[in-house]
Amino acid sequence: MGLLEYIPATRRILRHLSADPQDFAAEHGIHLHELSQSVAQHSLEFMRTFSLETPADWFGYLVVEAETQQMAGTCSFKGPPVDHALEIAYFTFPGFEGRGIGTAMAKFLLERAAQLPGVTAVIAHTSPEPGASTRILEKVGLQLLGPAEEDGIPVWLWKKDLGR
Repeated sequence: MGLLEYIPATRRILRHLSADPQDFAAEHGIHLHELSQSVAQHSLEFMRTFSLETPADWFGYLVVEAETQQMAGTCSFKGPPVDHALEIAYFTFPGFEGRGIGTAMAKFLLERAAQLPGVTAVIAHTSPEPGASTRILEKVGLQLLGPAEEDGIPVWLWKKDLGR
């Protein structure tokens, strides 16, 4: 895996990608994945639940593989901090799995979370079985706390204290 570039997924960026993917790709000099437009549309829907004053750079990022200029995935915080903890999420697009991109995105989010005032921990949820996401979270230092439920669905809850 080479270097990654992170494009802040602001409302303006996501609206542009949703409305005119070809123009967006040309303006940014990148190659889009077939899921790029759909991810932008879902992200906009999700962002509608947040205040317009929410800082743009804390929410999420479109992730581009620097060497190929291919959009390789997306990563984000799933909402504002709850009890001083931010939940992270990342999605490596098909064709880019197994190359360390998911791990790099998770590390990036941990570094961002550590810079945000009042955030003392990072959490994540995975399917309740070993897999790529569980290996990623272990690599970046999250600890499995055990079973939990998210929206009525069984999951595993992971956490990393940021030491402040």
